[in-house]
Amino acid sequence: MALGYVELVRNIPFLILVYLSFFGLPKLGLQASAFYIAIGTTAFYTGGYFCEILRAAFRSVPKGQLRAAMSLGMSAWHVQRLIVIPQIFGFLIPPTVSLTIMMFKDSAVFSVMSLPELTYQSNLMTADTFAYLEVLGTTALIYWGCSVLMEALGLAMETRVRRWSHR
Repeated sequence: MALGYVELVRNIPFLILVYLSFFGLPKLGLQASAFYIAIGTTAFYTGGYFCEILRAAFRSVPKGQLRAAMSLGMSAWHVQRLIVIPQIFGFLIPPTVSLTIMMFKDSAVFSVMSLPELTYQSNLMTADTFAYLEVLGTTALIYWGCSVLMEALGLAMETRVRRWSHR
């Protein structure tokens, strides 16, 4: 079932999921505001990708370390808590930061639902001022600046976590 979920999310475009959620849920009798639909769709979509990130991070821990810990008599819980979990953070941070940046930029898709996010507000401003280059250029700079800030924070977290790594 988890494999089906991951494959579904990875093979359907985000915009299609947004449309299905925004127009399809009311047909099924589920009423929600555009804001809650946006949050739910983002969580559903991001969850599939994060499952793959977690799977790859857990597989990145060398099997020899797991076998060595088990041969020392450690329980499965202690192996996970003391050996695996501390090591996977170094592998989790870069793709998780990339996923966060991707979803931040993909939030522009919600402008099609009339959700008042950055791109939607930019479209309203360009409709009033006809200053497309200035408004959309500023919007692009805001997205870029926020993405660079998230990337810098991710790099700082990665540096802090990998400082304790012996690789």
